[in-house]
Amino acid sequence: MSSETESSVAGRVRAAHGSVQLSRDRAEGPRAATTMGTASAGASTKVGSPWPLVLGQTPAPAAAHQDRPSLRESVSSLLRPGRTVVLGQPRDCGPGTGKTQTAIAVFERLRPRMDLALWVTSATRTAALAAYMEARACLVSQIPRTDPPPDGDGEAIAEEFLQWLAGTHRPWLIVLDDITDPAHLAGLWPRGASGRVIATTRRKDDDLAGPGRAFVEVPDFTREESLDYLTARLAAARRPDSLHGANDLIEGLGYRPAALEQACTLLVDEALTCASLHSLLVSRAAPPGGVEVTCGELHTQLWELACERAQDPAPPHLVRRAARVVSVLDPNGIPGDVLKAPACLEYLATGRARSGGVGWVRRLGELLRLSAPVSVPAEQADYARRRLLRLGLLGPGTTTAGSSSNTAGARGLRMHATAQQSLLQSMTDADLTELVRAVADSLVQIWPDCEVCDQLGQSLRSNAAALATRHPQALWEPGVHELLFRTGRSLGQSGLALQAAAYFEELSAVSASWLGPDHPDTLAARHDSARWRGQAQDASVAVSALQELLADTVRALGTDHPNTLTARANLAYWCGQAGDPAGAVAGYRQVLTDRERVLGDRHPHTLIAALNLAHWSGRAGETEKATSLLERLRPTVGTVLGEEHTYTLVVRHELACWQRVTRDPFRAMAGLERVLADRERLLGVDHPQTLLTRRTLASWRSAQDAIAPG
Repeated sequence: MSSETESSVAGRVRAAHGSVQLSRDRAEGPRAATTMGTASAGASTKVGSPWPLVLGQTPAPAAAHQDRPSLRESVSSLLRPGRTVVLGQPRDCGPGTGKTQTAIAVFERLRPRMDLALWVTSATRTAALAAYMEARACLVSQIPRTDPPPDGDGEAIAEEFLQWLAGTHRPWLIVLDDITDPAHLAGLWPRGASGRVIATTRRKDDDLAGPGRAFVEVPDFTREESLDYLTARLAAARRPDSLHGANDLIEGLGYRPAALEQACTLLVDEALTCASLHSLLVSRAAPPGGVEVTCGELHTQLWELACERAQDPAPPHLVRRAARVVSVLDPNGIPGDVLKAPACLEYLATGRARSGGVGWVRRLGELLRLSAPVSVPAEQADYARRRLLRLGLLGPGTTTAGSSSNTAGARGLRMHATAQQSLLQSMTDADLTELVRAVADSLVQIWPDCEVCDQLGQSLRSNAAALATRHPQALWEPGVHELLFRTGRSLGQSGLALQAAAYFEELSAVSASWLGPDHPDTLAARHDSARWRGQAQDASVAVSALQELLADTVRALGTDHPNTLTARANLAYWCGQAGDPAGAVAGYRQVLTDRERVLGDRHPHTLIAALNLAHWSGRAGETEKATSLLERLRPTVGTVLGEEHTYTLVVRHELACWQRVTRDPFRAMAGLERVLADRERLLGVDHPQTLLTRRTLASWRSAQDAIAPG
């Protein structure tokens, strides 16, 4: 992607005459105000709600969970107030020993005794910050704020929550699940004499050691536990005859809980016995020369066999390609809609990424009918998902912590990391490149323009982060993939503006090393960094960075390049935000003139510049000029974009705000009421722009009531 996003007043309007925000080239949704988090979807707790508070997303329990009394008692005895228990795996064991399932069992047993219970998926630092911000928002009545942190500083907000944990006398429990890198949690470990912390990790080093922490190894099942697990699963499925040869099977699979769970699914679905399944796996894995087969080789063949059986009787390659799609995503929560994205449907049909990606090149190709996309129907993607679930390659997603129903707050799907590794090892580098690009396109397509649900945004960011690690080059050729930009903007929109700025600083540095410092994507990343730095700290910071960026953009792209015009518009916007509305007016007046010359007077970017000019003219004291400009702009946007376009609604909102100052306030209120009705109908009652209009209208009514006689 080479175009930059333009900061605009279209999207954020204040009660009297303020401002709005509307996205441009990239699919960026407006956000009416920075939210620090909300209670989990489906949970009964809200801001100011009484105790207890149960927050976060817990993984679904494994089928026929095998209780391990000695392990549970060991964890419980160590998990005293003020202590942390780290659940890891022995150095001679691979993943899949049941660490998360053990944490779930302890969490559910202790939760009723806690005033606060929080489950945090801790694979990334931003995921932990988002969870702490959500908890801080729910405790707003409990945590006094005397010195508010800068908007978007997730670190400062999280520290407020951690300080409350350290000082409160209320009992609390926090699970930090799936810590992939201890550095992600530097400074974020919960502490406090009233609290308990459970952490899980696949790491086998000592980096998680620390004062007040006890390390508990979660080993593979014993022979007796493995046999009990198989017996319970097969008895529940009314297949006790399948136990024949169980000892050989459980020994061959190394007593690994995740492998035994997959084996049970195959035994039931394929009507196999333990003996026949073991023989089949050995025959598939046996190398020439009669060398003994290892447990790891049998595990790989187990997942491969499940994938093959899931394929039959589906169309060729359908289920295997669907399994590959989920194998490159976050094992802790895979968005269910990803398999239905147009780019994914094409990959399921062809095994290749769409050549034009998801940007303007792709849209131009479709417009000119240069290539007809080949894809499978969405019903076949649903079929593949059901087959993967039935054969145990996929599992149910996470649910809201404390929810009484697995359907309440359900989120996505899960695939065990062991299965992911086995599937990825069977792919060539070329196939993996195509897969990563196709899935990246799919994530962009299902990413909502406006993230009304913070948990969905966090899930998509976690999946983007997992995908970015699967191949070193796939998302950097021929340029920076849109997914990497979308991830950073999602951080900012979720309230982590300071983290978004740091993300884009790193993205611009990597882009400069891959593509060069003058590449449009490098310049675009620098712009986003300046934008979020200005929003999180001070607008003057953005002005300084954008002045430097504009000089580099002019040198690299020329004075009339659309990105150069966008950079100039951004500089004008942040000048206004820094307290120089006259400078913003001068900047936008020149941008409007140049866009009319280069792009035409009916181009959407030209119309955005006209709206910005009107807005900052009003903020500079020229209220009559602002109203007149918007009155002339209003019919043009309705004709060019349509009366129901979101940008048309933005212009109508802004026009009503200035008409209230310069014209008839009652007429302005009637106009804003119509905007609210249209936004509720077109965008939904919970869309940030709808909420913005509702708040503005409410403030006007309150002001009117305050001056009413009597």
